[in-house]
Amino acid sequence: MRFQRTLPLLATVAPFASAAPVISGPAAGTILPAGTATTVTWKDNGAAPLPAIFQTCQVQLMAGSNAVNTPVWSSPTLVAYTALTASVTPPAAVSGPGTNAYFWGLLCTATGGTYQAFSPHFTLTGMTGAFPAIVAAAAAAPGVLTAAASVNKIAAVNAPAAGAADAALFTVPYNLQSGTVRYAPMQPVPGTAITATNTAPLYPTSAVVFQATYMPIPTIVTTYTQPGTFSAASHPNSAAAASSPVNDMQKFLNRWKD
Repeated sequence: MRFQRTLPLLATVAPFASAAPVISGPAAGTILPAGTATTVTWKDNGAAPLPAIFQTCQVQLMAGSNAVNTPVWSSPTLVAYTALTASVTPPAAVSGPGTNAYFWGLLCTATGGTYQAFSPHFTLTGMTGAFPAIVAAAAAAPGVLTAAASVNKIAAVNAPAAGAADAALFTVPYNLQSGTVRYAPMQPVPGTAITATNTAPLYPTSAVVFQATYMPIPTIVTTYTQPGTFSAASHPNSAAAASSPVNDMQKFLNRWKD
């Protein structure tokens, strides 16, 4: 898995996610030994809608400050949001030693997107690796110990309806788009006759690579397909009705009309 975050952790306003996880342990300033199992606990803030919108969560070990940070390890095991606890053991070699340079991230999938909560800062002793360069300075002086602001990406309200979306959104290749909502162009309407003679593939074939490690939690929530522009009109058949058949079978059937 590959994660990277260098921008400030800011909450995104999305009224669909009033219920939210709050990491309740470990406490700020706790000293934990590296390479041993640690229990991360959380609770729901009790706001409506109830936590039924949340599904599974992944624990991440974050390094740096609240403003500049990055995950240095992610748990390979997903846990149910309703479990409210997870036991994790980050390897000592994933990052370096530092006082209050670490905090937990809890990335939870939900109906409509993801929600990420963070714990207060704590110390891991016995770390044998090095901090990533992008957070080395921030990890050395993390500042406040309080938790970073949560990141709300439950995006049921962050995209227009398919018919109201800017047409330019549908021209961006799907794999180059970002965010929880993507836009797909409408498939063209076939013609009334086959005129193409070139049967070569439009694109070259690609090799299949099977995933051997855990992938990140999916972030694409909704795909809007461009509305169709094709329309068809219909009208009654104006051709005169055909005369009744006069073959032998019809004559036979006419005998039984009564």
